[in-house]
Amino acid sequence: YLTFLPSSFMKIVFLKRFLNSKNLKDILISYLKFKPEIYSALTWINFPSKEKHYTSRVHRDYDDFKFLIIVILWADVTKQNGPTLYYTMSHTKNVSVPKKKLLTGKAGSVYIIDGYGLHSSTAVKKGIRISSWIRFGRKINAASIQDGLTTCP
Repeated sequence: YLTFLPSSFMKIVFLKRFLNSKNLKDILISYLKFKPEIYSALTWINFPSKEKHYTSRVHRDYDDFKFLIIVILWADVTKQNGPTLYYTMSHTKNVSVPKKKLLTGKAGSVYIIDGYGLHSSTAVKKGIRISSWIRFGRKINAASIQDGLTTCP
């Protein structure tokens, strides 16, 4: 894994425009029921590896009570280059057996996920995977305190 902090990519004009768009803000507020802020932004580059990373275990993120993650694919993501595995509706109590969904797509695809839902990384078998994970919620939360706001733009 390689990681880039927000100072290396959050100034990209079209990314700033997207993250500040009224449509996106309306979606986030509608789900979260409050006006969120970006409290973490990282871009990841993943290469083929035989080592298992801790994120390859199915897990939930416990950043806060309510938060959303914008996942942006900067390169095509197929089953071969490490898509995120997300268990749909696993963030709620209303589903007994969530369905597995691989977050694949062309470069430029965007997903909005609830990080409390069950998810994991999958192995990069060929090529590379490049994605940004931009977290929206309350700026001060368990995750931002733990990392000392180092990933906050």
